[in-house]
Amino acid sequence: MAAASRQPAVRAVVAMSPVLDPARPMGDEGMTQELSAEFASPLRDIQPADLRREWQALTPIHALARTLADRPILLITAGGDQLFPPRHYDGVADLSPRLDWIRFPRADHVFSDVRPGLCQAVGSWLLDQLA
Repeated sequence: MAAASRQPAVRAVVAMSPVLDPARPMGDEGMTQELSAEFASPLRDIQPADLRREWQALTPIHALARTLADRPILLITAGGDQLFPPRHYDGVADLSPRLDWIRFPRADHVFSDVRPGLCQAVGSWLLDQLA
């Protein structure tokens, strides 16, 4: 969403389990030292402190909302997401007049068990927006 806000040529945005505010995910704790160590471990040449610094530098979505207001946005969230639980998205519907929101109630953060439905939903939405 941040990249799209800087590129006027982007005509539509699909955001899957996005971080809306880097200070609020994961039970409102943000990127803890433990999480940054866990997330950095499979990444090559990324140290936990670097990951945490990059995370903290993310722009909250509400700061981008005005720039994205003229573009359709598809928000896709997962009811079983432990990184960005449903409460992370409280108030998100008010961010954009062109926001469509699809919730997969039993999906996890990576949508493991709903991929065919996810592909169908995203593909159909993009065709509707860009055709």
